[in-house]
Amino acid sequence: VNLGQMPYLQWQHIWDGGAAAGRQQYWKNATFDALSEETIGVLAAAGNDLRTGCSEVHVQHLGGAVARTPEPDTAFASRRAKFFINLIGTTPWSEEFGEVRERVKRLHDRLAPSALPAMLPNFSDRDDSDVTARLDAVRVQRIGSLRRRYDPQGLFVSG
Repeated sequence: VNLGQMPYLQWQHIWDGGAAAGRQQYWKNATFDALSEETIGVLAAAGNDLRTGCSEVHVQHLGGAVARTPEPDTAFASRRAKFFINLIGTTPWSEEFGEVRERVKRLHDRLAPSALPAMLPNFSDRDDSDVTARLDAVRVQRIGSLRRRYDPQGLFVSG
């Protein structure tokens, strides 16, 4: 095992093998204060729902530095949430992508009733519209300021 610093660009290429040319992905995200028995049951069934061998379900436990940072200090949504779940439908076959996307949407729809309203923008897709609309006014203002400063042409805004 090699440990040490590496340039950011080199680190970004670590994931190239998992993002083969032609592979199509559809992402959804949900954030939770707790994982109920019902939510765990939906996640357990996900293996049958997302039938491609490339699809993934990530359950990330939050806390630590994320939770210690005061809510108003950043644009990050739901800092005090305990979990976020990424649903990633993936297929190398374009003819299968529509079904993969619909399966991820249905799975997300089953999780959504117990999820928090905010969504992590980097795990959203075009059909989520502008996820900043789900944030409070302070975060909307902060994100607007950052967008005007770093992305005045709106290249990185979904919609």
